[in-house]
Amino acid sequence: MEEMRRVLEFLKWKSDDWLQKGSPDAVSTLTTSPDQLEGLCAYASRQAHIFSTLRKHFSGIWSGLKRPQEHSTDYTHPVHLDSDLMELDGDDA
Repeated sequence: MEEMRRVLEFLKWKSDDWLQKGSPDAVSTLTTSPDQLEGLCAYASRQAHIFSTLRKHFSGIWSGLKRPQEHSTDYTHPVHLDSDLMELDGDDA
């Protein structure tokens, strides 16, 4: 579930990043040509839309999934070690 949350957060960040890159202030630092300004804004807007759509798509797919139960700290099969059978000093000789 954590991986899914991170994917959704990344896609939101990426969409917001493209919106920022396509802002008139950001684009105007790249060119003064009106046609290029329009093209850069359109490209950034399209990229933002793609990442936003991906986020909505995955969010919809994953919304019906159940969260896994947390791992229990109770041990159902305790291990009993017999120190007589173990070599404690690590020396085989």
